[in-house]
Amino acid sequence: MKRLLATTIALFVCPLAIAQQEAPATNPPATPEQKSADTNPMMPRVQLKTTLGDITIELNGEKAPISALNFIDYAKADFYDGTIFHRVIPTFMIQGGGHLPNLDQKREGLRPPIKNEWENGLKNEVGTIAMARLGRQPDSATAQFFINVKDNNALDMPRDGAGYAVFGKVVEGMNVVDKIKNTPVGTHPKYAGGQRSVVPKESVVIEDVVIVSEFDRAAIEKLVEKAAERERAAEEARKKAEEELKKEEKKRADEFAKIKGGATTTDTGLAYKDTVVGDGAQPDKEDTVLVHYTGYLMNGHKFDSSYDRNAPWRMNLARGAIAGFREAVSTMKVGGKRIAFLPPEIAYGERGRPPIIPPNSTLVFEVELVEVLVAMSKGKPADVKPEPTEKKAEEKKPGKEEADKTEAVQDKPAERIKANEKQNPQVLMKTRLGEFVIELDINNAPISTENFLRYVDEGYYVGTIIHFIKNTSTMKKIQLGTVTPEMQKKTEGLHSPIKSEWPTGLNSVRGAVGYVRDGRRINTAQAEFFINGAPLEQEDNPNMWGGAGFTIFGNVVRGMDTVDKILGTEVTRHPKYPRGGTVVPVEPIVILEAKRIKAVQPSAESNS
Repeated sequence: MKRLLATTIALFVCPLAIAQQEAPATNPPATPEQKSADTNPMMPRVQLKTTLGDITIELNGEKAPISALNFIDYAKADFYDGTIFHRVIPTFMIQGGGHLPNLDQKREGLRPPIKNEWENGLKNEVGTIAMARLGRQPDSATAQFFINVKDNNALDMPRDGAGYAVFGKVVEGMNVVDKIKNTPVGTHPKYAGGQRSVVPKESVVIEDVVIVSEFDRAAIEKLVEKAAERERAAEEARKKAEEELKKEEKKRADEFAKIKGGATTTDTGLAYKDTVVGDGAQPDKEDTVLVHYTGYLMNGHKFDSSYDRNAPWRMNLARGAIAGFREAVSTMKVGGKRIAFLPPEIAYGERGRPPIIPPNSTLVFEVELVEVLVAMSKGKPADVKPEPTEKKAEEKKPGKEEADKTEAVQDKPAERIKANEKQNPQVLMKTRLGEFVIELDINNAPISTENFLRYVDEGYYVGTIIHFIKNTSTMKKIQLGTVTPEMQKKTEGLHSPIKSEWPTGLNSVRGAVGYVRDGRRINTAQAEFFINGAPLEQEDNPNMWGGAGFTIFGNVVRGMDTVDKILGTEVTRHPKYPRGGTVVPVEPIVILEAKRIKAVQPSAESNS
């Protein structure tokens, strides 16, 4: 049997079932020219012979035994012979091992999918080889593989439940990888519907894959078996945990039913029972507060919790949550704890919030009022307890200047926010193409600022993508913040729409940051936002958008060069985004990090 030598890249799927061979546990001795003095018996080396040259790859049998043996078994079966590198993206990776020169998929000889080994500690760095697989199906890899031509940190993230499993690295022949990377590409009707310009115009064929070093197959197979044992144990543990969870949810549901029967009910249908009566301040109806909460369905299933994030939620009682939750919190005092039952009419109604909240769901919240950030009625922090009457009598009454300041804070939400922010907050966002810093305008857009910071603090934006890029003579704009790499809307963690703050006094200039909304429905913005790469005056024109322009709430103060790189990214059409046209990046641009930072001065680059 011909022994195969593998070259570079293909992002798809590779089979799991590693057949136990009847051959000796250790491969026959390699020929003198095949032997390498420094090879590790747990690190088999293979050579991919391609029409552009040879690539030697060291497979990691210690950290990725399943993937390494899978690749070797395909090589020994001559599966890769005659396949091509069918997907070449010079800023990302090269992928191969699963298509023939006519772009038909090679199906004869495919084996069952293998277990994804993405948590083995190996990273998708330049020159590494990893298993290609199907999106949203972590354990779907079979024969296809890819070689990274840059550091692709996003592939190490569990974007759809798992990352992509690295199982080796190129040790010789990166010059050949670069040749493949730089080969001219175009579209092909048999690949991606003829929509992606990634197929080499002249086929890069894998002629042979040859094993070029001795290795200890038996030792690697033992690691495969140990991995299988761990998986079986983990599966048993998962089943046991599920059973325990069902019992816990049933017990909780029974408790909820008893508590609700004796709860206080308001005119709106809200029912509540205090488990701890607070002795601190009670907020006014427009105050901003910090609350901890855990949300359940009536069947006992938990769907969200600020306690799990170790961070209380900052919300505004006038507009920051569903009506029933605001009502439940507004009658509490700091330090208090309450169980609140929200019928659908003051929760998510007939439609619910699938898949998290089913239609017509009654919600149960365990709520703790942690702090009232600024009390309108007092004009000072609300968690300050009243001082003794005798001392109050001796206090100096505020003069006119102090009274004017207090009135200003009471009447202007922006001032109440600013009282807790020394300067405009800034948020850093990182992508594979670079990073940028957004400064939020708390004076002119307090509602939008609070909303944006809430999503940042809760980690919502991390893992979403830049899903819309328009770079024409009439529009330069990117949209991001609510779509996953699989082009699905990220519903978990979304909050209620906010009120439009247009006009904020901020205009749609280059670098402006504003909220995306549902066309002419003005008060529909949630998490999705846009950044302008050039002035876009029509966004400020209310006559074009149902009576209100788009709310601008900040601007990019550093990193417009990154925004420009994003604008220059190759785009295509996508079946899950049909109305957007050719606007979806060919390769996902993922938000890798989003966090508050200390304010920095703008860089020398211009947003004008």
